[in-house]
Amino acid sequence: MTLDDIKAPTTAQLIRDTLFLMDIHDKTEVVDSHLVWTGPVDNYDAPVVRRGGRRLLSVRRVILELNGHNMDGMLATSSCKCPLCIAHLQPMTRSALQKRTAKTTNWARSPARCAALSAKRRKTATLTIGLVREMREEASNGMTTRQAGIKYGVSQGTAADAIAFRTWKDYSNPFVGLMG
Repeated sequence: MTLDDIKAPTTAQLIRDTLFLMDIHDKTEVVDSHLVWTGPVDNYDAPVVRRGGRRLLSVRRVILELNGHNMDGMLATSSCKCPLCIAHLQPMTRSALQKRTAKTTNWARSPARCAALSAKRRKTATLTIGLVREMREEASNGMTTRQAGIKYGVSQGTAADAIAFRTWKDYSNPFVGLMG
């Protein structure tokens, strides 16, 4: 593809884009260094607008596309912490956004996420919380992890992890983070 192959936008397209951007500008206000969206939002509180009476479009995506960004397979996100800001925009892949979100929210290690995952896994587990408490009590009285594994029908590693509180944590206990 050469520069000759690229079609220049028509005057009508430029006018439509300019009017659309003016419409977007009317639905914003400047707060500190942010251009905050005051128009409609979607279910996730992301700025949206209708273009030509069609479906809802992401304001951030439209602005990035009008600025020449290729948005195929990309999400339009704000690089600042302001959820309704449409000034600090950047295209980002979904995986990069998930990594950024995990770093800022620490969801990967949150007690709520850990409790939800462990509850799901415990439905099909060989052990129960009662058996694990019993195993821990016997281990404190001298039972080895190998003996515990044989007695409760699990591997030595599973027994060792349960006894050392690396698995089978009691998430109803507010002091769970202090145990291992």
